[in-house]
Amino acid sequence: MVEYSNKMSKLPIKIYIAQETNSKWNICSKRHAEELARQYAEVVSSFGTEGKQFCTNNCGLCICANNPTGGILVTGINPSGDMAANFAFSFKNALHKSKGFWHDKAKELIDMRYELIDELKLSYLDLFPFHNSNQWKFIDSLKRMSRSLDFQRCILEVTQNEIENVIKPKLIIHANASSAYYWGLNRNAMWMGYKMEKLNDIPNSLQKLQGRLYLITGFRDDMARERINSKLKDTNLKGTIFLRHGLYNRPN
Repeated sequence: MVEYSNKMSKLPIKIYIAQETNSKWNICSKRHAEELARQYAEVVSSFGTEGKQFCTNNCGLCICANNPTGGILVTGINPSGDMAANFAFSFKNALHKSKGFWHDKAKELIDMRYELIDELKLSYLDLFPFHNSNQWKFIDSLKRMSRSLDFQRCILEVTQNEIENVIKPKLIIHANASSAYYWGLNRNAMWMGYKMEKLNDIPNSLQKLQGRLYLITGFRDDMARERINSKLKDTNLKGTIFLRHGLYNRPN
């Protein structure tokens, strides 16, 4: 891994790019990865010692760089698996490998041939970019923060902006059913606030995932609740299919 984030030296977090032998990082990709990491890091810094400690306890930031636009977005609540802390990596490059955590995770979700990986435009971005191999410990530590709701809101704003303005997926596979409420599926919780219409006809290609399928039709307009990202007046995700899939759920 090669550090390229000298411009971020005043921030409390260092960001790295995993430079793989088959990876061709161009200037735009590096700059965008650095800018996304900077936005997350500034949120952490704005919460002072508690924010920095939370990030440190959860092994730092982990973002997926070089995501394509207009394809499939695989998402969850936070990065896990066996990886070094504080780096960004290419999900596409991981899939071209014959084995490994990210390769196996994608194969669980999407039955694909290697020659179709590039054509699928497969992206990966978690709602919260903090690496912790124990998801439940991550959730518990998040809830224990003194300003937990404010911290979650600020981090999710960065994530939502990235999804809305850069990734713009046509299909979202949220592989963590217990955290799907962040998208707005729970009528008593607004969060990102997407308005969704449940679909009963599930395509054969998605039936093996045994999830619930929705169509994003816009933003919710509940008068009593405000979306976390009220600056977004409209969504670029109208017509996007959302699959709520329980790949990782809390054990009983």
